[in-house]
Amino acid sequence: MVVNKKTKSNLSSDLNSNDSIGLEWNNQNWSCAYDSLFVILYDIWKQNPDEWTNNFKNINRHISLHQIDYKEVPEILVLEYPYTNIKSFHRIKIKIQDEYKVLSLRGIIYHGNNYFCSRIISVNGTIWYNDGITTDNNSIEDGHLLTTNYEELKTCNGKILVLAIYA
Repeated sequence: MVVNKKTKSNLSSDLNSNDSIGLEWNNQNWSCAYDSLFVILYDIWKQNPDEWTNNFKNINRHISLHQIDYKEVPEILVLEYPYTNIKSFHRIKIKIQDEYKVLSLRGIIYHGNNYFCSRIISVNGTIWYNDGITTDNNSIEDGHLLTTNYEELKTCNGKILVLAIYA
């Protein structure tokens, strides 16, 4: 599958922009796994830097060695499901005690042929493709969540979905 190069955005994009940025792959440290995650986390953070800076600082208080027990609904959730046929939804609803929270799909990381790439989903539902080797520090518009079904999100350029990030 060839990515449809519609719109490009680069690191100079402004925080209030709906554009998404990318990270250029580094062949010194094989950065694609980190790049794929950090472009998604950056897109989440730029929507409200003050709130998300605090959320990211507090993320480790929820993690223990054997299980995660939530006393409150998390602000971000990363689900791993490589080599499975689990369906990822555009939104998930979480209930802890009497509190409900709806988290939206904000990014997907794909893996194949010893390489990672990602799709970033902006707050407005625009999907951006990022692959640091072919798109450098740009992300390319790759559709909209409202017009993209689960089957289309399961794979990307021959790679399979391994992580879904909800926020």
